[in-house]
Amino acid sequence: KKVAGILAEALLEQNAVILGTGVDLFPAASGPLPNDQPMTTILREVPANDPRPELAGRYLTHLMRLFANPETIMPAYRKRAAWVGRRITVSGTQNPLTGTISGFDDNGALLLKTDLGTLVVSSGTIRLVETV
Repeated sequence: KKVAGILAEALLEQNAVILGTGVDLFPAASGPLPNDQPMTTILREVPANDPRPELAGRYLTHLMRLFANPETIMPAYRKRAAWVGRRITVSGTQNPLTGTISGFDDNGALLLKTDLGTLVVSSGTIRLVETV
C-alpha cells in the first residue's frame, strides 16, 4: 500500500526542478483515507508527540547528503525500488502504457518492458496491475 509520494516538475527555462514529497504518517482528523488508491499510514493513530518536525529535519539532512553526492542516488534508488519485475499501468501519458518495470535509467526514468520493446517513461502515475 502507498504511504508516500513524490512529485517532480521541471522548469526548463529556469534549468530547475521543483520536488515535492509527502509521507502519510497518521490518519487525518477529517476522516478516512480516500479509497480510490490502496493507501495506508505509517501509524494507526495520531501520537501524543508530533513526530513531523523531527522527521522533516532528518529527511532534509539525508536529502542534502544525496544532493552533495548525486552519484549515490540511483544505486540507492534501484536497491530499494519495490515494484521492479511487477506489471503496472502508467497514466498521465498520451496513451496509458502497460508493461513490467525492468529498472531505471541513470536519470531516474522508469524502464517499462512492453510488447513493443522497452520504453523509457519519465513522467506519469503508476499503478500495479491487479493479478487474478
